[in-house]
Amino acid sequence: MVGNKIKLLREFRNYSQEYMASRLGVSQNAYSRIELSKTKLSTEIAEKIADILEISLADLLSKDNPIISFNNNTIDKNYGYINNHYESQKELFEKTINTLQLQIEASQMREERLLKLLEKFSS
Repeated sequence: MVGNKIKLLREFRNYSQEYMASRLGVSQNAYSRIELSKTKLSTEIAEKIADILEISLADLLSKDNPIISFNNNTIDKNYGYINNHYESQKELFEKTINTLQLQIEASQMREERLLKLLEKFSS
């Protein structure tokens, strides 16, 4: 449904219903009815919504769900998945793993030293 798509795109842009309503020149209640698909969109309103949400009118009215790319805050219709900063997440994950490996190695070295001290004192 177009209303659900509009809501998703509005939330993606971090826009409130009040903001959208004021940009469209309608009440918040009237805008809410658009998202709930309880009102028929006029061509003029649909064009304004597409403009505010920075997508084409064809994309707004298509039956395809929008694919959101978090890399550049744009709608990406050429890929079939959500691209959510894969590379930056991968780098962060690798740094975390490296830090944990260093902590494990340091703990193992302390454990070995403690075992040597215990052997020394127990003999």
